[in-house]
Amino acid sequence: MQGLINRLENLRKSGVQTIWPVPFLISDDFSNAIRNFEQMDPKLGVNQDADKAIESAHYNDMKFVISLPIATTSTEHDWFLKSASASLPENRNYSDFYFWRTEGGSDLLAEHKGAWYLHEKGNPKAAVLNWQNSNVRSHMFDVLSSWIDRGVDGFYLVGIEYLSRSADGLEPNWPGIADVISDIRNHVDSFVNESTKAEGRKIALFASRDEAKEKDKKQLTMSGLDSVINYELGHVSKNSEICHRSEGSVATCVHEILSDILLFHRNNPSVWPQWEFGNAWLSRLASRVDSRAHSELLIMTQLVLPGTNSYYYGDELGMKNLPNDSVVPPQRGAMQWDDSAYAGFSTKSKIPVNSDYKNINWEVDVREEILAPNLLSELNGEMILFDQKQYREDQSALKMFSKLSKMRTRDESLGVGETMMGRLIDGGAYTITRFHQRDNVTDGNVSRI
Repeated sequence: MQGLINRLENLRKSGVQTIWPVPFLISDDFSNAIRNFEQMDPKLGVNQDADKAIESAHYNDMKFVISLPIATTSTEHDWFLKSASASLPENRNYSDFYFWRTEGGSDLLAEHKGAWYLHEKGNPKAAVLNWQNSNVRSHMFDVLSSWIDRGVDGFYLVGIEYLSRSADGLEPNWPGIADVISDIRNHVDSFVNESTKAEGRKIALFASRDEAKEKDKKQLTMSGLDSVINYELGHVSKNSEICHRSEGSVATCVHEILSDILLFHRNNPSVWPQWEFGNAWLSRLASRVDSRAHSELLIMTQLVLPGTNSYYYGDELGMKNLPNDSVVPPQRGAMQWDDSAYAGFSTKSKIPVNSDYKNINWEVDVREEILAPNLLSELNGEMILFDQKQYREDQSALKMFSKLSKMRTRDESLGVGETMMGRLIDGGAYTITRFHQRDNVTDGNVSRI
């Protein structure tokens, strides 16, 4: 976390407006099996580092949001241990904190001390909380309130499909989930209005749901989410089968996806768009499309779309996957800050560094500069200058990312304008036009990929 704090100025300079560490809370193996909702994972630093990171982000006019597994805890969590021993008088209030059964019979049920509990698919360590229990709601509302008071600006709600379940626990109950999200939004808004520390801030709530239908996105945002991430772009890759009409072309596949989703948002203006090509669970974009140049075009395309954009660290540079035999998932290599040892990520990183880091990196040289006496006085005796190789290169991916990111904050066409997708021509070229009622500016032109 201290390393992130040290780089905030660099990130702000590149146009980044929000920091979103994933994962954030202490858990079993960086999963959704949360051990303590009040504690940042010690692998990232101590809790004071989290508070310092939030404060530093705000000092740099940036936001800080965290991932919050809203419906699961570790089987080592104190709540689960008390619920498993609810026969004891002192634990009676925890008896219905989780979904307990007298027998198994499903891959979503695991045994503990002769009883069976509902857990996240594929992760028996992540027990599912029973949000229909008023004590669970009270405890989780306290978690949200605590982090809001500590300065967090929003929450990515992980695992919303477990907020309400069918009678047998095997399927999500989406109308019930919408009701829970509505209650979460009401609590957050009420708490912010009452808190002296929160000062009436707007707290963002967003989530994702793979295979979400249009009606699901609409229902979830109407219930209180600010956005539901459009997951479809995360499946784009060379020779992808997600686009049945694209015949393996990345450009035509992206055109097909964007044409459909932009039409949905145009017909449902209350549903705020949020886009991502990459995240911690997906192969890196430059590896998926097998080309850094094509990856840069796709990042540029994302930058001219309406709504909110999420970027996985390093995708703005064209970082690629690590070898498949790495000790971490291939997409989770160390950030390539510069060409020094361990790519400037750490003095002795346990996270592998991609072999191409000497050529593909941010390359920041920090040096002290001697200034005139009057300027020295104003800056408390020193000034830190950032010398970015990619910023010095007119055609670098990072410079493109930075210029367009900043333009989004100043240009009305990109900020609030309408969006028009041009038709495909020449088998794989199209335009994306953003325009405002007072002007008409073409902001993107994607050629054959």
